[in-house]
Amino acid sequence: MEKKEFKNHSGSIKLVKFIISNSNSTIIASDVFKALRNKDVRVNNVKVKEDIIIKNDDLVEIFLPDTLNVIHKKNELFYNIIYEDENVLIVDKKQGFAVHAEKNNDSTNLIDEVRKNISSAKNSSLCHRIDRNTGGLVIIAKNENALKELLRAIKEKKIIKNYYAIVSGKPIDITGTLINFLSKNDKIGQVFVHEKKEKGDLTAITHYKVLQSEKNISLLELELETGRMHQIRAQVANAGFPIIGDGKYGNTVINRKYKVKMQLLFAFRIKFQLDKSSFLFYLNKTVFEIDCGVESLFKKLTQ
Repeated sequence: MEKKEFKNHSGSIKLVKFIISNSNSTIIASDVFKALRNKDVRVNNVKVKEDIIIKNDDLVEIFLPDTLNVIHKKNELFYNIIYEDENVLIVDKKQGFAVHAEKNNDSTNLIDEVRKNISSAKNSSLCHRIDRNTGGLVIIAKNENALKELLRAIKEKKIIKNYYAIVSGKPIDITGTLINFLSKNDKIGQVFVHEKKEKGDLTAITHYKVLQSEKNISLLELELETGRMHQIRAQVANAGFPIIGDGKYGNTVINRKYKVKMQLLFAFRIKFQLDKSSFLFYLNKTVFEIDCGVESLFKKLTQ
């Protein structure tokens, strides 16, 4: 085992985030969570097994295998493992890759790569989807029981998913809720937004908050209440602030102006709010969050 030691000079901060940032990302989240489960992390010489908040001057020690999982490095250009246990795998998917095989397209996709490269995930299944050109967090179940439980939790809104989007324009209200009805055309892979419900429509509800706005560009944080195909992309475009880079629902002139070819939409946070009856209750109140670099992207676009 290899010991790494860090002194906290950053004030109050979550343990996992502190270790990752102080290792210059040579230690990734899944390594830290595995060490926590194995009680190989100490704070002030006391073993801990949860992602606690540490304080200034706390001494953190983590004991790691001499050789970290080479799979992380092999796939770092495609996806990064954020968390892994015997039931659940959470990855950060890069933009430009599909989560599953697409019709008439045999290119690399997330779930096939996970099954091929992670020995403990050969029978894994996606719990939800994000679009090919959307980056961010994806939950994968490693067994059938976990899949059933996670799908149930998503359906019952026990798993909260948050997104960042950089859009053209500025919403009138700083915070708001978009409520529309969507119809899907499978032949062209597109949804259409209606203000009044029509036959076959599904309700779509998205909450948003404006984080920054400058030069007619806004950075939004969004939370899904429903999970429909292309929901965020279609709803914000319908509301008058399309995502920059979105070739299907966005503004072609604006996309060309900023030379962005993939929608600036990122699934950055997942929060578990599980019942005690769930065998995955150990994940209750756990929040997984990634740095998507949206602030630097926003700054670059508004310079």
